[in-house]
Amino acid sequence: MNAFENEAVYIRWVNTQINYANYLQMQSMNASLKEIIGLLKEGALINASKL
Repeated sequence: MNAFENEAVYIRWVNTQINYANYLQMQSMNASLKEIIGLLKEGALINASKL
């Protein structure tokens, strides 16, 4: 392989690492949002029962 091919392979590898890190971060954010939504629904039910 020449230098340009090596660079292209390296750039693809770096992109893959970044994409995977972003994927993991999005999974974590999704779990957090589901937890927040659950807490908000629970709070809405508690407030509705006080009325």
